[in-house]
Amino acid sequence: MKTLSLYLLFMSALLLLNACGASSTTKPYTNMRTVTTISAKVAAHYGEANPKNMKVSATLTEGPRAVSMNLVALDGQFHKGSLVATRLGFSMLSDGSKVWAIRATDDQYLNTNTEVWFDPGSDITL
Repeated sequence: MKTLSLYLLFMSALLLLNACGASSTTKPYTNMRTVTTISAKVAAHYGEANPKNMKVSATLTEGPRAVSMNLVALDGQFHKGSLVATRLGFSMLSDGSKVWAIRATDDQYLNTNTEVWFDPGSDITL
């Protein structure tokens, strides 16, 4: 009986230590259905009906209340007025509720990473 009590006490302490030491930080994730839907909306906003070569990276927003977000990069023919770009990158919350930092570049500027245009915010959401 004493051995069983000691075992239960040890296991309880171990569980408590694991619970206290476990991270309560949000983990980054990617919901590809949401990313695909938002990407299509962003691309269409800039005149591209069929963006190519989507690259997605999951990360977290900065600050004490970090939220899961995705960095998305698309290839295609994007237009803003008379400006044309072949690459478009943007940030989005993983749930699709916010899109920001839409940055367009072109193949000719690939090595210098020169922007063709930059839109800091967007009304595009799910």
